[in-house]
Amino acid sequence: MKRSQERGSNVPIRKAKQGGKTAYLDHVSVWWNEDDNRIHMRLPGRKPTTVNSTVDSIRGHPHLFKKLARCLADAGVPHPPIQD
Repeated sequence: MKRSQERGSNVPIRKAKQGGKTAYLDHVSVWWNEDDNRIHMRLPGRKPTTVNSTVDSIRGHPHLFKKLARCLADAGVPHPPIQD
C-alpha cells in the first residue's frame, strides 16, 4: 500500500517510470503570505508547511525560498520581492 493511502489521503504520489529516487506529487499548492513573509506549500489532504528566507529559522531555507518566489512570480501571483 502506498504511503498516501496509509494516511487516508487520495493524493496521487507516484514513482518515476524510470525508477530511481524520484516521486511525483500532483496538485501541490504554493502561495506567499505577505503578513508572515513565508511561502506555504500544501498537498490535498495534508497539513501545509512553510519555508522562509531566514537562515537561522527552523523553517529557513533561503535558496528554496528564492526558487519558489520565482515560480510564483512566473505564475503571475503575489510573491515576495526577488533579489538577485
